Amino acid sequence: MAVEDDRIGGHVLFSPARAENLGADVDPVGVAPIGVRPATQNEGVGSSLIQRGLEECRKVGVDAVVVLGDPGYYSRFGFERASEYGLGTEYDADEGFMVKPLYEGALDTGDGIVTYQPAVRQAEQ
Repeated sequence: MAVEDDRIGGHVLFSPARAENLGADVDPVGVAPIGVRPATQNEGVGSSLIQRGLEECRKVGVDAVVVLGDPGYYSRFGFERASEYGLGTEYDADEGFMVKPLYEGALDTGDGIVTYQPAVRQAEQ
């Protein structure tokens, strides 16, 4: 969460995801939602939240972070098309489904389908 002048300026959530067929060794999280107060958009608040979140994920041993989002935006943080790693999602998305491995070899265990927590799926309905 980003706080400015005692007001919340932005928020990002990283939540556990599940990677089926990749083996028990892979521990991904999904990033979403991210929101920035309109008055502080385009000032780097969202970028700062994502970068800090990725650092924290790396510190606690997360293997990879996935996102369903704008490739033009998320590629700035090193996210790549997940299908290049053999990953799919429960949603009909290819170009917008992206992944960022947090260390070398994190996704070398094979192909898989990434699913989100039930609460994330329910929020989108």
